[in-house]
Amino acid sequence: MTTGIIDLADTASEFVNFLRSNLTDSQNRLTFVSQYFSGDDSETDFTPTNTASWKCLDYVKVGGTTQSYGTDYTIEWTTGKITFITAPVTGVNNIEMKYGYGTSGAMVYPDMPRTDVIESSYPRVGVTTTINTEEVSVGGQAFKSDLRFSVLIATEDSQELDDLTKEIREEVLNNRKGFYNVRFVYPTNVADVIITENESGEKLGRIIEFLAPDRYEILS
Repeated sequence: MTTGIIDLADTASEFVNFLRSNLTDSQNRLTFVSQYFSGDDSETDFTPTNTASWKCLDYVKVGGTTQSYGTDYTIEWTTGKITFITAPVTGVNNIEMKYGYGTSGAMVYPDMPRTDVIESSYPRVGVTTTINTEEVSVGGQAFKSDLRFSVLIATEDSQELDDLTKEIREEVLNNRKGFYNVRFVYPTNVADVIITENESGEKLGRIIEFLAPDRYEILS
Protein backbone atom coordinates (compact mmCIF):
# COMPACT_ATOMS: atom_id res chain seq x y z
CA MET A 1 0.00 0.00 0.00
CA THR A 2 1.33 3.41 -0.94
CA THR A 3 0.54 6.37 1.28
CA GLY A 4 1.03 10.10 0.97
CA ILE A 5 0.09 12.76 -1.54
CA ILE A 6 0.37 11.89 -5.23
CA ASP A 7 2.63 14.21 -7.21
CA LEU A 8 0.90 14.15 -10.58
CA ALA A 9 3.53 16.28 -12.35
CA ASP A 10 6.39 14.07 -11.18
CA THR A 11 4.45 10.93 -12.10
CA ALA A 12 3.83 12.25 -15.61
CA SER A 13 7.47 13.31 -16.03
CA GLU A 14 8.71 9.89 -14.94
CA PHE A 15 6.49 8.21 -17.55
CA VAL A 16 7.56 10.61 -20.34
CA ASN A 17 11.22 10.09 -19.39
CA PHE A 18 10.74 6.32 -19.63
CA LEU A 19 9.30 6.54 -23.16
CA ARG A 20 11.99 8.98 -24.34
CA SER A 21 14.71 6.67 -23.03
CA ASN A 22 13.32 3.43 -24.42
CA LEU A 23 11.50 4.04 -27.72
CA THR A 24 13.76 3.35 -30.70
CA ASP A 25 12.80 6.43 -32.72
CA SER A 26 13.28 8.68 -29.71
CA GLN A 27 16.71 7.18 -29.06
CA ASN A 28 17.69 7.79 -32.69
CA ARG A 29 16.83 11.48 -32.43
CA LEU A 30 18.97 12.04 -29.34
CA THR A 31 22.64 11.81 -28.45
CA PHE A 32 23.27 9.63 -25.41
CA VAL A 33 26.37 10.23 -23.34
CA SER A 34 27.77 9.09 -20.01
CA GLN A 35 29.05 11.87 -17.79
CA TYR A 36 31.16 11.02 -14.75
CA PHE A 37 31.46 12.79 -11.41
CA SER A 38 33.62 12.18 -8.36
CA GLY A 39 31.93 11.68 -5.02
CA ASP A 40 33.31 13.25 -1.84
CA ASP A 41 30.95 11.79 0.78
CA SER A 42 29.35 15.23 1.09
CA GLU A 43 28.02 16.59 -2.23
CA THR A 44 24.54 15.41 -3.24
CA ASP A 45 23.76 17.55 -6.33
CA PHE A 46 25.17 16.76 -9.76
CA THR A 47 24.23 18.58 -12.98
CA PRO A 48 24.86 17.35 -16.55
CA THR A 49 26.77 19.55 -18.98
CA ASN A 50 24.01 19.70 -21.62
CA THR A 51 21.26 21.17 -19.46
CA ALA A 52 19.85 23.38 -22.24
CA SER A 53 19.14 20.44 -24.54
CA TRP A 54 18.71 17.72 -21.91
CA LYS A 55 15.79 15.42 -22.75
CA CYS A 56 15.91 12.25 -20.65
CA LEU A 57 17.85 10.27 -18.07
CA ASP A 58 18.78 6.69 -18.95
CA TYR A 59 20.40 5.63 -15.69
CA VAL A 60 22.53 6.66 -12.73
CA LYS A 61 25.23 4.45 -11.24
CA VAL A 62 27.44 4.82 -8.18
CA GLY A 63 30.46 2.53 -8.02
CA GLY A 64 28.96 0.56 -10.91
CA THR A 65 25.66 -0.09 -9.08
CA THR A 66 22.48 1.22 -10.74
CA GLN A 67 20.57 3.65 -8.53
CA SER A 68 16.77 3.78 -8.26
CA TYR A 69 14.86 6.97 -8.99
CA GLY A 70 12.90 8.19 -5.97
CA THR A 71 14.65 5.82 -3.59
CA ASP A 72 18.28 6.80 -4.18
CA TYR A 73 17.94 10.15 -5.96
CA THR A 74 15.50 12.74 -7.29
CA ILE A 75 15.75 14.76 -10.50
CA GLU A 76 14.85 18.15 -11.94
CA TRP A 77 13.14 17.03 -15.13
CA THR A 78 13.82 20.26 -17.04
CA THR A 79 17.61 20.35 -16.50
CA GLY A 80 18.56 16.78 -15.58
CA LYS A 81 20.15 17.78 -12.27
CA ILE A 82 20.06 14.85 -9.87
CA THR A 83 20.08 15.02 -6.08
CA PHE A 84 21.11 11.94 -4.13
CA ILE A 85 19.23 11.10 -0.96
CA THR A 86 22.58 10.11 0.59
CA ALA A 87 25.83 11.65 -0.64
CA PRO A 88 27.91 9.22 -2.73
CA VAL A 89 31.11 8.00 -1.12
CA THR A 90 34.47 9.49 -1.99
CA GLY A 91 35.89 8.22 -5.26
CA VAL A 92 37.29 9.22 -8.64
CA ASN A 93 34.66 9.23 -11.41
CA ASN A 94 32.60 6.79 -9.33
CA ILE A 95 29.29 8.42 -10.34
CA GLU A 96 27.97 7.79 -13.85
CA MET A 97 24.99 9.64 -15.32
CA LYS A 98 23.85 8.47 -18.75
CA TYR A 99 21.40 10.81 -20.43
CA GLY A 100 20.04 11.86 -23.80
CA TYR A 101 20.17 15.38 -25.21
CA GLY A 102 19.44 17.11 -28.52
CA THR A 103 17.91 20.19 -30.08
CA SER A 104 15.63 18.34 -32.52
CA GLY A 105 13.28 16.98 -29.88
CA ALA A 106 12.76 13.53 -28.46
CA MET A 107 9.53 12.54 -30.25
CA VAL A 108 7.72 12.14 -26.90
CA TYR A 109 6.03 15.20 -25.40
CA PRO A 110 4.14 15.84 -22.14
CA ASP A 111 0.98 16.91 -23.97
CA MET A 112 -0.97 15.97 -27.08
CA PRO A 113 0.88 15.90 -30.45
CA ARG A 114 0.48 18.84 -32.80
CA THR A 115 -0.88 18.12 -36.27
CA ASP A 116 0.51 21.21 -38.00
CA VAL A 117 4.25 20.54 -37.86
CA ILE A 118 6.40 19.50 -40.80
CA GLU A 119 6.53 15.95 -42.10
CA SER A 120 10.02 15.22 -40.75
CA SER A 121 8.74 15.82 -37.21
CA TYR A 122 6.62 12.68 -37.33
CA PRO A 123 6.03 10.34 -35.67
CA ARG A 124 5.12 12.21 -32.49
CA VAL A 125 3.92 10.76 -29.21
CA GLY A 126 2.00 12.77 -26.63
CA VAL A 127 1.21 11.82 -23.05
CA THR A 128 -1.46 13.13 -20.69
CA THR A 129 -1.94 11.95 -17.12
CA THR A 130 -5.21 11.99 -15.21
CA ILE A 131 -6.24 10.81 -11.77
CA ASN A 132 -9.52 9.45 -10.41
CA THR A 133 -9.94 9.34 -6.62
CA GLU A 134 -12.67 7.48 -4.70
CA GLU A 135 -13.40 7.29 -0.99
CA VAL A 136 -13.00 3.74 0.34
CA SER A 137 -13.91 4.15 4.02
CA VAL A 138 -16.57 5.84 6.11
CA GLY A 139 -15.61 9.26 7.37
CA GLY A 140 -13.26 10.20 4.55
CA GLN A 141 -10.14 8.72 6.14
CA ALA A 142 -8.93 6.67 3.17
CA PHE A 143 -9.02 7.14 -0.59
CA LYS A 144 -8.12 5.03 -3.61
CA SER A 145 -6.63 6.81 -6.61
CA ASP A 146 -6.24 5.33 -10.08
CA LEU A 147 -3.76 7.01 -12.42
CA ARG A 148 -4.30 6.84 -16.16
CA PHE A 149 -1.73 7.59 -18.85
CA SER A 150 -3.21 8.39 -22.27
CA VAL A 151 -0.59 7.99 -25.00
CA LEU A 152 -1.50 9.44 -28.41
CA ILE A 153 0.59 8.41 -31.40
CA ALA A 154 0.49 10.66 -34.47
CA THR A 155 2.13 9.55 -37.69
CA GLU A 156 1.65 9.51 -41.47
CA ASP A 157 2.24 5.80 -42.05
CA SER A 158 -0.07 2.96 -40.98
CA GLN A 159 2.74 0.43 -40.52
CA GLU A 160 4.68 2.90 -38.39
CA LEU A 161 1.54 3.43 -36.31
CA ASP A 162 1.18 -0.32 -35.72
CA ASP A 163 4.88 -0.72 -34.92
CA LEU A 164 4.87 2.12 -32.42
CA THR A 165 1.70 0.83 -30.78
CA LYS A 166 3.33 -2.57 -30.29
CA GLU A 167 6.62 -1.12 -29.08
CA ILE A 168 5.04 1.22 -26.52
CA ARG A 169 2.84 -1.55 -25.12
CA GLU A 170 5.75 -3.98 -24.87
CA GLU A 171 8.15 -1.48 -23.29
CA VAL A 172 5.65 -0.48 -20.59
CA LEU A 173 4.65 -4.08 -19.91
CA ASN A 174 8.29 -5.12 -19.57
CA ASN A 175 8.80 -2.33 -17.03
CA ARG A 176 5.35 -2.43 -15.45
CA LYS A 177 6.76 -2.69 -11.91
CA GLY A 178 9.77 -0.45 -12.49
CA PHE A 179 8.22 2.96 -11.79
CA TYR A 180 8.70 4.84 -8.54
CA ASN A 181 5.41 6.75 -8.42
CA VAL A 182 3.11 3.80 -9.13
CA ARG A 183 3.07 0.15 -8.05
CA PHE A 184 2.56 -1.15 -11.57
CA VAL A 185 1.16 -0.10 -14.95
CA TYR A 186 -0.71 -2.06 -17.60
CA PRO A 187 -2.49 -1.26 -20.90
CA THR A 188 -6.27 -1.18 -20.73
CA ASN A 189 -7.30 -0.10 -24.22
CA VAL A 190 -5.96 0.48 -27.72
CA ALA A 191 -8.34 2.76 -29.61
CA ASP A 192 -9.25 2.64 -33.26
CA VAL A 193 -7.19 4.63 -35.77
CA ILE A 194 -8.09 8.32 -36.02
CA ILE A 195 -7.63 10.06 -39.39
CA THR A 196 -7.25 13.83 -39.57
CA GLU A 197 -6.34 16.07 -42.48
CA ASN A 198 -5.29 19.72 -42.76
CA GLU A 199 -2.94 21.89 -44.81
CA SER A 200 0.05 19.76 -43.81
CA GLY A 201 -1.55 16.53 -45.05
CA GLU A 202 -3.23 13.44 -43.67
CA LYS A 203 -2.29 12.18 -40.21
CA LEU A 204 -3.07 8.91 -38.51
CA GLY A 205 -3.52 8.71 -34.76
CA ARG A 206 -4.21 6.14 -32.08
CA ILE A 207 -4.62 6.38 -28.31
CA ILE A 208 -3.26 3.74 -25.94
CA GLU A 209 -4.57 3.85 -22.38
CA PHE A 210 -2.42 2.66 -19.47
CA LEU A 211 -3.76 2.25 -15.95
CA ALA A 212 -1.82 2.42 -12.68
CA PRO A 213 -4.43 1.28 -10.17
CA ASP A 214 -4.92 1.21 -6.42
CA ARG A 215 -2.83 4.01 -5.04
CA TYR A 216 -4.06 4.38 -1.44
CA GLU A 217 -3.80 7.53 0.62
CA ILE A 218 -4.40 7.53 4.37
CA LEU A 219 -5.39 10.88 5.80
CA SER A 220 -5.10 11.51 9.54
